[in-house]
Amino acid sequence: LRPKELKRRSSNKVRKGKPKPYKKMDEDTLDPQQSMAQCGYLFSAVLFIVSLNRLSKPETARKGNIYGMLGMAVAITATLFIEEFHGQYGKFLLMFVIGVVISVWIAVNVDVMAMPQLIAGFHSLVGLAGIMIGYSTFSEFRYPKMLTKIEACVTIWFGGATFVGSLVCFGKLAGRLRSGPLLLCGRFRHILNICAVTSSLLSLYYFSVNEHSSYMLTVAMILSFFFSWHTTMATPSTDIPIIISLLNSCSGISLVTTGLMLKSIMLVMSGGFIGSSGVSLAHIMCKNIKKSVFGVASTIGVKSDGTGKSERDFETGGEVEIDVANSLKMIEEAENIILVPGYGVSVSGCQDIVGRVVKELRKLGKNVRFCVHPRAGRIPGHMNILLAEANVPYEIIEEMEGINEDFAKTDLTLVIGANDIVNPAAEEESVSSLFAMPVCQVWKSKHVIVLKRGRGLGYAGVQNSLFFRDDTYLLFGDANQTMSMIYTELIKIGQKYPEKKPFIFATAGPRKERLPRNDEGDDNELEELEDPIGDASPYQTYATIGIPKEKNARERRVAMIPSLISKYAKLGFQVIVEAGAGEEAEIADEEFRKYGASVVDPFTIWSRSDVIMKVHVSLEEAGELENRTKCL
Repeated sequence: LRPKELKRRSSNKVRKGKPKPYKKMDEDTLDPQQSMAQCGYLFSAVLFIVSLNRLSKPETARKGNIYGMLGMAVAITATLFIEEFHGQYGKFLLMFVIGVVISVWIAVNVDVMAMPQLIAGFHSLVGLAGIMIGYSTFSEFRYPKMLTKIEACVTIWFGGATFVGSLVCFGKLAGRLRSGPLLLCGRFRHILNICAVTSSLLSLYYFSVNEHSSYMLTVAMILSFFFSWHTTMATPSTDIPIIISLLNSCSGISLVTTGLMLKSIMLVMSGGFIGSSGVSLAHIMCKNIKKSVFGVASTIGVKSDGTGKSERDFETGGEVEIDVANSLKMIEEAENIILVPGYGVSVSGCQDIVGRVVKELRKLGKNVRFCVHPRAGRIPGHMNILLAEANVPYEIIEEMEGINEDFAKTDLTLVIGANDIVNPAAEEESVSSLFAMPVCQVWKSKHVIVLKRGRGLGYAGVQNSLFFRDDTYLLFGDANQTMSMIYTELIKIGQKYPEKKPFIFATAGPRKERLPRNDEGDDNELEELEDPIGDASPYQTYATIGIPKEKNARERRVAMIPSLISKYAKLGFQVIVEAGAGEEAEIADEEFRKYGASVVDPFTIWSRSDVIMKVHVSLEEAGELENRTKCL
């Protein structure tokens, strides 16, 4: 070849190998429907985050539920705009109507006490959906890539584990399966789990590297069924809430890989939310009972093959029984009362009558509070749901950690349908299976009344030494009927005594104090004392509101913000604030004075206030209010 010909050919090769320049994207190439769908997905993700935040508190849980429903509605609506959904509206409408009819029927007919097993049942549907989507999506690929195979296998494996494990949890919570652990091969049961997981990994590898190995997908699914069934059946009923949270996390992983297969950013985000929240909730529950997530999930430490509370009764001899009449006498004499509800409240359905009893006790001037154990009920928050349904005020419902110290100063503790969560063996007997589990220290109160339906043991199958203590009395019978009898008698007692007035209005002006009697026994004349509050408000004052400093070390709030002081002044209330009340909230005393409040000492707060505003109340403060007939 001539030199010029060779040069021309070599230059053509170089030009041929150059990448083509990108075409400038104009507005016509953008798909507005796809953009709307992606914006809808982003908005729904924000709503899901807000929903999780609101669901963390009982006061805002209802709003959190609404935000979650709104986010799901936005996500479903946005899906209608994607290109792959065109022409599928008929199928969507059919499945949507079927789902709505079934879900509405379940919501109407399922009682709130069956909420734990309802959640477990819905989790099984998520796992079943993961299995079906994994199979159907994988079948569309004629020559799937290795990444697609891995995504399909992970989706089906975690979907299968969620499906079977949730069904077992549903059976245990509904009482259709044994509540005690089923231990196959005894101490060698962990070898079965290791073999199942190892075989699943090998099947995943073989399925990924071989073209004609679709049957390994079914093998992996069957192995996930066995692993989930064996692990969940070996879990005692007391740890089932933790297993439900872990299965919830598994369903989130299945959703993430499903979203990767379908290229749906919404499924990926939703799966991330579900997976992370499930693990976080499981970690919190394990931390409360001083266990590890791995230990609960692997059933390490489960030694007994207990059969649950219905099979054995606690040992008799030494317990003191009591009737309703004597229980009423103790309730009438007590001033500080704490109620400890357990799963028996859900079984008997007595939450409504318990709420009425609490209302009558508060009318009689009793300081009544609830102590809610993290494991009361079957799932976290189950007891809060029941108490909220009974319209029990949120401010008197306290977690175990915040109220355990007050049992020593409590006159009477009512234990309603609780067993393991009030067992002293958790702190006193190192050989007990409950040892090191945090429990409600009810035995420290002066008197304890335990409402029990029968003589059965708790789910842990451990004898409760609380029943044999000198100051503990057992009130046998159905809790609903027993509390109804107590409620009827409390109404009669309330008719004998007038309801205590919330507060006494005081006139404005200098305060007059009566001096002690003189030697002749006559009262001295009233003497005007200098008012430490002064005339801080330009409006006419009818009553004084006191804002003491919070004594709870963990409390960072103050009962009233400064900007509200001027509004109360216009309504005829004078506000006095204890010096340093706003330190934890980073509000200086000068800020309160700026809006018209008087900053005074603690003695003036408790002696001059007609109304006391507090965020957290201790027993000493409650007694101070009782002595001075103040309104809290």
